[in-house]
Amino acid sequence: MILTACPNPSVDKFLSLSSIKPGQVNRSTGEAAFPGGKGVHVALAVNELGVASHLAGFWGGPTGQWIKQMCSRQGIDSSGPAIDGWTRTCLTIRSGKELKDTEILEHGPTVTERDLHHFWEAVDQKAGQTNLICVSGSWPDGSPDQVYQSLGTYCEDPRFSVWIDASGDRLKQAIDIHPYGIHVNTTEARSLLGREDTADNYARALLDYCEVAAVTDGADGLYLASGDGVYHAYCPVEKVISTVGCGDCLLAGLLVGQHKGASLREMAVLGTACGAANCLRPDLGMLYRSDVDDLRKKVTCNKI
Repeated sequence: MILTACPNPSVDKFLSLSSIKPGQVNRSTGEAAFPGGKGVHVALAVNELGVASHLAGFWGGPTGQWIKQMCSRQGIDSSGPAIDGWTRTCLTIRSGKELKDTEILEHGPTVTERDLHHFWEAVDQKAGQTNLICVSGSWPDGSPDQVYQSLGTYCEDPRFSVWIDASGDRLKQAIDIHPYGIHVNTTEARSLLGREDTADNYARALLDYCEVAAVTDGADGLYLASGDGVYHAYCPVEKVISTVGCGDCLLAGLLVGQHKGASLREMAVLGTACGAANCLRPDLGMLYRSDVDDLRKKVTCNKI
């Protein structure tokens, strides 16, 4: 089992419009809702790849319960506190070229110290059933600055591998606990390291803070680094329908690869195929195993 924590889940809603007229009534031509938040995407992708997944989060109001129900239908158990307020809704708008895949992210609810205690309690209760823990995404208001310190014991224990996907100040805080793995894109790496560089050099530099560093560079693919070197993996996608959640699906592939004892190169190939698979369907932040199986054959992966 892989344990994924999603501190700030969301209802991801797709909204299609033929055009947008500011200051006027605009009617959508199509909409759909999906369980979302970075950690939720990771858990769903892990499950689709055939590995048991447990999801810990903060769940607010009817929207939070809806996400849990949708995950349960996929066979994913969840835990964590029910909190005041409603879990956020995030919109992805498609309207012509100018607003294609424009995202509007709600702020989300505020958590209390009691909520945080129950959240970490949920993580602790499930940690004994796994050696892989992933904490992915933003944190709700009310979370302390050093919130990742609660994972310090797991990072120090060689039985566990803790992966973190974060950005901004949260990423700066996360590296203090030296997790096993870090997943960022080039923009996030540039902000953390404070310099302009290539994606492979970002990955190498991040090894000062972790054992495995995954840096994604958009269409240029994945740079995966460890003490064994750096691999660049790339997968062409002829028709991209949506890129929302590609990084989350890629991270799920890395986790599943590690869970199955794959080499660094094999992890890079699987992760890249998963990220590419997410582009092929309109389902936001989700993938299909059949697509992953097809795309793995198309991945180019080289050590650099």
